[in-house]
Amino acid sequence: MKRRRRKKRAIGGNLDSLLDTLTNVVGILVIVLVTVQLASQEAASRIAESVQKIDPVEIERSEAQSRQSQEKAAKAAAALKQAQAAPRQDAGQEIARLEARAAVALEVARLATARAIELEQKHLDDSAVTKRASEAARVEKVKLEAERKQADDRRAALAVELTKMPLPIKLPAKEVRLPDPRPAPTGAKEARVLCREGRIWLVDIPGLQAEAQKRAASVVRQKKLDPDGDDWLSDGKLFTKTFNESPIKSSGFELTIMIPGNRPEIVLKRLPGSGETAENTIKASGELARALRRVKPSEYFLRFFVWPDGFTAYLQVREFVGGRGFAAGWEPVGSPDEQRIGLGKYAIGSKPPPEPPKPPGPQLPPKPAPNLID
Repeated sequence: MKRRRRKKRAIGGNLDSLLDTLTNVVGILVIVLVTVQLASQEAASRIAESVQKIDPVEIERSEAQSRQSQEKAAKAAAALKQAQAAPRQDAGQEIARLEARAAVALEVARLATARAIELEQKHLDDSAVTKRASEAARVEKVKLEAERKQADDRRAALAVELTKMPLPIKLPAKEVRLPDPRPAPTGAKEARVLCREGRIWLVDIPGLQAEAQKRAASVVRQKKLDPDGDDWLSDGKLFTKTFNESPIKSSGFELTIMIPGNRPEIVLKRLPGSGETAENTIKASGELARALRRVKPSEYFLRFFVWPDGFTAYLQVREFVGGRGFAAGWEPVGSPDEQRIGLGKYAIGSKPPPEPPKPPGPQLPPKPAPNLID
């Protein structure tokens, strides 16, 4: 009789398939951890390359993040080793735990890589700004070098010109007479001389008065300002306005009229480019030299009006006048006002009645001559 085979129980089945599956899962997790480790090392090497170009604070922050990533990777590796050495547990729970740890490690690696990329971009931006600033500094340096070279060339040229200039001549000491007024020679007339801006003007008082009186007489007749014919004018404002509408230009001056009181005065305004230098006026053909040849020292004395900018010219002309035997005096002038001389004719208003004759009495001594020379 054939013996029956004993059927095997399903409960005592082979567990090799489960072990293969668990081993495959563990192998995959090992590969994932190795990949994570390599990514972390690559990010750390990239961060290390840009360490020298990054700010120390950023370097410390990146190193801290790298240390954290390495610690987490080490913890994951330790956990894996522990899982391999530990007794077998439920496969599903172990896989879930390992996948969670792998996800955390991957996120840490991603954050570290993103931070490294951000630092590298910041370094590139800073490098571009630094490059532009360096280029601007280079251009400015080239410009300053060119300006310095021009200044050096100019200084060298001036030094050459200075060596070619003659040595200054030491001038003799000048004798300056302080004003010490005393009476002018008896019967001598005044010849006025203006010394200003290094130039000399000889004021021909009689000639200028004659020209102004001629114009004044024409204005008086035209406007009928002297109805009584006594040289007392009825309207001083109209007389001044009409006279000054067309000023007289003569002998280097422009002549106008003003009336400070009741007697008109001639205002002498110097014309541009008029007057003579001290050297020219004392030459034989100069105006002052020719005028002094026509008169005698007993007939005229010279009165100088001297502005600060004409003092040197005055000294030169005064020496020339003294050598010709003419008496002279000078008066310093600080005001910018122009010179004035009397018109010598006409008054403004109504002619006053004649004064009654004075009773005879002791005769007063004549007034002393004004102190006009020194």
